[in-house]
This record gives sequence, C-alpha cells and structure tokens, in this order.
Amino acid sequence: MVRSLSSQNDERRNILKNDGIDYHRTSEGKLFSIRYRIGLLAFLGFALLFSMRVTLSIAIVDMVVEHRTQDDSHSQNCPLPQNSNSSLEKMSQEGSFSIFLNVGKFDWTISQQANLLSAFFYGYALTQLPGGYIASKNNGKNLFGWAILIRALLLALNPFVAYFGGVQLLYVFRALEGATEGITLPTFQYLAGRWAPECERSFFSSFVISGVSIGMMLA
Repeated sequence: MVRSLSSQNDERRNILKNDGIDYHRTSEGKLFSIRYRIGLLAFLGFALLFSMRVTLSIAIVDMVVEHRTQDDSHSQNCPLPQNSNSSLEKMSQEGSFSIFLNVGKFDWTISQQANLLSAFFYGYALTQLPGGYIASKNNGKNLFGWAILIRALLLALNPFVAYFGGVQLLYVFRALEGATEGITLPTFQYLAGRWAPECERSFFSSFVISGVSIGMMLA
C-alpha cells in the first residue's frame, strides 16, 4: 500500500527529531528549506576554497624566472630563433649557456617554489582536529563563513607579501592560508550532522563536496 504524503512527512519529522534537529527550523518539505540553503552555500564555499587553493600552483609558472643550462647537443635539437643576437650565438658556439624560458618577477629556486606550495598543507593538517572541536563549541555556520573570508583576504595579500616581504614571509602566509582552510572541512562535517537528517546525509555531503571538483575546474 502506498503511504500517504502526510504519513511520509510524519516519518521524516520523527527522523529529524531523533537526530536532534528542529523540524520547523529546517522547513521540512520545502524546496528552499534552511538545510538546502546551507548545503548550497557550503557547495559554493568549497568551490571557492579549492579554486583559491590551486591559484598559486598555476600562477607560479609565470611568477618566477625560469632558466636552464643547455649544451651543444641540446642546441642542435632546439636551435636559437633567427632573430637571436650575436652574444647568444657566441655562447652557443662556446659549448653551453643559460637561456631564460620565462621572464618572471621572482628569482626563486626550485626548492623555494616547492616549499611555498607545501607550506599550505602543513597549516592545513594542523587545524583539522581543532576545527571540528571549535565548530562543536560554537556556531558552525559562522565559523565556516569566517574561515572562507579570512582565507580569501590572505590570498589577496599574497602579491604584496611576495613583492615587499620576500619568500620567507610568503611561507608564513601560505601556512596561515592552510590553517584557515583546514577548519572548513571538519566544520562542514559538523554542519552536515546537525542539519541533514540521516536519510539525506549521504546526498547532502556528496553534493557539497562536489564543489571541490567544480572549484578546481573553474580555476
């Protein structure tokens, strides 16, 4: 026998109540209920976070001065352009020379570039457990929003830090960015447990986490 709509709503109301969720606050049965709005905002938040995460990985290619040493055998495979000046031709004839493949603003070594990219994840791992605890003791919605805002502000300051503070200070900023973003995932898990009933929790989490792929694709 097909259950009536009212009996289905009563069952869902009981599930919400057993999960400690206020039925009226979630506006159960409505398309734009509070938990769906939270899910949509969290989806957009993760899309923004992960688009910001890969920004430096993409931009660093044009930020740094890339150069390599090339010998005679390489110069035969990759000849100099026809408009190359005589000094480059002379160095090529002498055996080896350094060519600049990209004229960026920062002369960072490969090691420094790797440290910049990895500094983010040191901070990210540091705040995973504290983030969940803080979310459970405070309003998870506000914590999630503030973490995204601070993360964005730190990223906006990266160019100024790189120009005026140097690579060492940029290490610190990258670690702070990771520490701020590390709060967001455990905070979302707390929000999913509080606002999504058990029967919808898998879909709710899958939809929100799909923002990760969307963010990286857009970046």
